[in-house]
Amino acid sequence: MTTTTDDAADPEALRGAIVAANGNDEADTITLEAGQTYALTVGGAGENAAATGDLDITSDITIDGNGATIDASGIDDRALHVAAGGSLTLVNVTVTGGDAADAPSGDGGGSGGAVLNGGTLTVEDSTLTGNSALRAGGAVEASAGSTTTITGTDLTDNSAGDAPGNGGAFHLTGAGTVAISGGTVSGNTATAEGGGVWNSGAGTMTLTDVEVTGNTASGAEATQGGGGLFQEAGEGTLTVNGGSVTGNVADGAAGSGGGILNDQGTLVVDGTTISGNTSVRAGGGIEANVGSTTLTGVDLSDNSTGSSPGNGGGLHITGAGDASISGSTVTGNEAALEGGGLWNGSGTMTVTDSEVSGNTASGAAADDGGGGLFNNGGTLVVEGSTVSDNVADGDAGSGGGILTLGGSLEVTGSLVQDNSAVRAGGGIEATEGSTTTIADSRLQSNETGAAPGNGGAFHLTGSGTVDVTGTLVASNVAANEGGGLWNSAAGTMTVSNSTISGNLASGDDADSGGGGLYNDGGTLTVSDSTIETNAADGASGSGGGLLNVGGTLEVTGTDIVENVSVRAGGGVEAAGESSSTSLSDVLLSQNSTGGNPGNGGGLHLTGNGDVTVDLTLVEENDATNEGGGLWNSAAGTMTVTRTTLVGNTTDGIGGALYNDGGTLTVDTSTVSGNAAAGGGAGVAVAEGTDAGATILVHVTLAANDSGALGDLTIGNSVLTMNEDGNADGTVASLGGNVVGTDVSTGESSDVQTDDAMLGELGDNGGPLPTHLPADDSPVVDAGLASVESLVDTDQRGAERPVGDAPDAGAVEVAAEMDDDDDVTPPGNDAGGNPAGPATPVPGQPSYTG
Repeated sequence: MTTTTDDAADPEALRGAIVAANGNDEADTITLEAGQTYALTVGGAGENAAATGDLDITSDITIDGNGATIDASGIDDRALHVAAGGSLTLVNVTVTGGDAADAPSGDGGGSGGAVLNGGTLTVEDSTLTGNSALRAGGAVEASAGSTTTITGTDLTDNSAGDAPGNGGAFHLTGAGTVAISGGTVSGNTATAEGGGVWNSGAGTMTLTDVEVTGNTASGAEATQGGGGLFQEAGEGTLTVNGGSVTGNVADGAAGSGGGILNDQGTLVVDGTTISGNTSVRAGGGIEANVGSTTLTGVDLSDNSTGSSPGNGGGLHITGAGDASISGSTVTGNEAALEGGGLWNGSGTMTVTDSEVSGNTASGAAADDGGGGLFNNGGTLVVEGSTVSDNVADGDAGSGGGILTLGGSLEVTGSLVQDNSAVRAGGGIEATEGSTTTIADSRLQSNETGAAPGNGGAFHLTGSGTVDVTGTLVASNVAANEGGGLWNSAAGTMTVSNSTISGNLASGDDADSGGGGLYNDGGTLTVSDSTIETNAADGASGSGGGLLNVGGTLEVTGTDIVENVSVRAGGGVEAAGESSSTSLSDVLLSQNSTGGNPGNGGGLHLTGNGDVTVDLTLVEENDATNEGGGLWNSAAGTMTVTRTTLVGNTTDGIGGALYNDGGTLTVDTSTVSGNAAAGGGAGVAVAEGTDAGATILVHVTLAANDSGALGDLTIGNSVLTMNEDGNADGTVASLGGNVVGTDVSTGESSDVQTDDAMLGELGDNGGPLPTHLPADDSPVVDAGLASVESLVDTDQRGAERPVGDAPDAGAVEVAAEMDDDDDVTPPGNDAGGNPAGPATPVPGQPSYTG
């Protein structure tokens, strides 16, 4: 070009050259003079021949700009129009000043401030800036059927007006193909949707290594916004590869998707940074209204959403949309209400091999929160991921790491760590109607505050089902109840092959605590697990390992060791109306309770509940006051069968067992090697309790510091060889006993001797240590068949009786133990090593006695 004038008749002018090129069938290149500005000044309307108004392209034309500028501010029209069948390539040119307010010239009224593309448009290494359109596409509008390729180009400071005002920089209408690579989309504004770029419901659009930054969309509706990018409802697909989406805003009254809004379309993002975006309603980084959203290798960080309502600081899914997040980081995002990092609606969200950390949700209600993730009734799957350092800091905020409001939550092979909540569920909160599965994972060092502060690692509100397997729950803290796990009155919780270790509950009330687990009236089942070194350290904290308040607790194949409480139940506390607690095949060892008052080192029953203990080793537990091993309440019912109580201690009375006036039955069990400073090292019964309330059948109570204190009834039992006396109180007899010479039962069938010829406590077959009498011991055939037992074998599982009458005590001397009779020692056979990523812990101690 030799002139910068705007003259359709001059082939040396830009307009004239385009008119000439449109008139032939060849591909033409128009080269502009470097650094020059080509001002369009010939206004006009209603024609598509480039004679007036915008520059119409109807053939194959390349404009090589050499850094020149095309300025359309003088024509009140867009700068360029590519007609259907036309092809335009812009290279190294700046297009500015285009205004498609009324678009007086040609088709596409009010669209495409710089370029309206109805054919094929290629833009390379150029700048489209300062253009505007009334309807859509402040810089570029691509019509249905068009193809657009933009490379290394900056789309900056363009705007789309209010009719409706979509696509501040770029807008695609209908079916079309768009590829944008390199360059920037920045500082653009749209009155409604897509402050930067808007893709249609029938379009295919790909952005590669593009910086989308500082754009604004101001639509007031919940489905409007998309400060950076917008995908319309339909079959369209928006793909973002690499690059960044940063600092964009959806500032309408209910504006959503500060960075990106996917409205019922398909969004695919790979290797992109989405950071520092904001919205008013939801989805500070991304809002997806239904549709499909896939994020791979994405950095979703430091986004925020406001208070209307303010959900999903990083990503928000409305309705039944599906989302997949893999290999991504979701960090530092904030939500005023729920889901600081991610918020899932009624669809399915899968988070795989990702990090969700340092996010915050600040909703004040009990069902607000979910600092890291929030699931609103849908299905949330977290696999191989880390959820850490997230916070639910509202007045009653719950679920520091994850909150599932109903729906289904699956956490597999993941780490949930260092999260915190004010109300409940420092790590995870699940509410009414939810189903939660946690497998092969670690829940550790999570914390919940003092409002009320329940469930340091996990809390269930209302009815729900929880399954925890192969998981380490460690070093979590609750201000009140359930340092590790907390189950509701209507809940069903199952824990298997897991380790609950080093958790702390600090509630001060007598029914507060449960350092490891707390059951608030629901059903809690624990199997093949380890519950160790947990504590209830409040002023009257109870249940260092487990606290069951009015619910059903079943524990099998589990180690409950080295737990501590202040008031009662160092290992286990059962309390509340009509609680039911069952321990079977359990190691209850080295638990302790303190001095307020300090009852039931191993297990304590408060109130009118029912406790059964079977095939259990109650070993080396300690109580400051009463019941080093087991403590039964005045209204309680406790049944102990096939169990060995050894090495338990108390500074008061009842080293192994204490009955405070309720019903205590001990059957086919061994009580040995226990100590009580105040007497009754084997068993102590509260003063004034009827002898018929405490019944020992086929029990060997021997080799303790002292025997029995208080009134009790024995049958087919051994009560002798205790160091400081065998009985202090009335001993009623059912017959068939072998007792010390200091014991007077008044029953002729009882044998008095100070040497029952018992072997040392040890492995005599069966799962637990026992005393095996000598073949000529006085216990042999000393029992009576008329004495009813709850067990039809001896303690080892061997045949009983052998001969005409059963032996007295726990062991049938003449019974032979076959290999098939031997069973594994009680407790967690796996040694407390959960599967998956959980950190192994030391195995169970030896039980040789």
